[in-house]
Amino acid sequence: MNVPAKSSQRVPLQRRVEATKLDLLISHYKALDEQLRLEIEADREIDAIHVLDSQLQQVLTSLKHYRAPDRREAFKHLMFFLGSGQAADPMPVRAPDTDVMHHLLTDYLLKEQLAPLPVAEPDLKSIIDNSANRISLINLDHQYQFTSHSNAANYSATQDDIQGKHVAQIIGSQRFERRASRFFDKCFSGELVEYAHTLGDETSKPTFMKCRMQPHFDGDGAIAGAIVTMTDISEELLLGVQGINCVPLSDDGEELTLR
Repeated sequence: MNVPAKSSQRVPLQRRVEATKLDLLISHYKALDEQLRLEIEADREIDAIHVLDSQLQQVLTSLKHYRAPDRREAFKHLMFFLGSGQAADPMPVRAPDTDVMHHLLTDYLLKEQLAPLPVAEPDLKSIIDNSANRISLINLDHQYQFTSHSNAANYSATQDDIQGKHVAQIIGSQRFERRASRFFDKCFSGELVEYAHTLGDETSKPTFMKCRMQPHFDGDGAIAGAIVTMTDISEELLLGVQGINCVPLSDDGEELTLR
């Protein structure tokens, strides 16, 4: 009786792919970024560098428009734009993008579109608190509903000290009445507002802060307040970096001339 010989052909093992779309986008971004850096260091043809940079920007745009399906992916997405903070695996993004972070934080946190975060998962609120930007949620009565740790620390206060307070009590009645109040009015009417103002006095080097007020909507789609983000743009403004088109204002709301 002839026993058929066993086939030597191996049956391929089925591999479970754990990588998500976000993982693939980040991996692609890192690969292009590394290749671009090598091309620049090797002083390659400028056309090749432009092609790589164009591809890199396309992937970055895809990352900006990506929205995570759950909290774990949302945390990973936010950390890509904030930077992982781990030396062994640094994120390659060149600089934080305030506009992108605004949209991500609004979609992932303030609109509460995703399921509650399990205790073992990272807390997205801590991302806001650890951000260099000062972020607050102000209601229609100009009261703080939430403020980040960095903003509270700027006033030598705790978050609990500021929550529930009127904006004028924190920034001063003069600054509120002469400058901030009218911008809040525009924001509460549905307008996205951006302006810059100075901090400090004549005896010290001025600090220029960009203030962005974005309308905050409740569950019924009605305006419930403003998401306010303060960003230090001193270096960018004084160096004339493109994209910084906010005219700095004094406490009286008058335009300042940079010298």
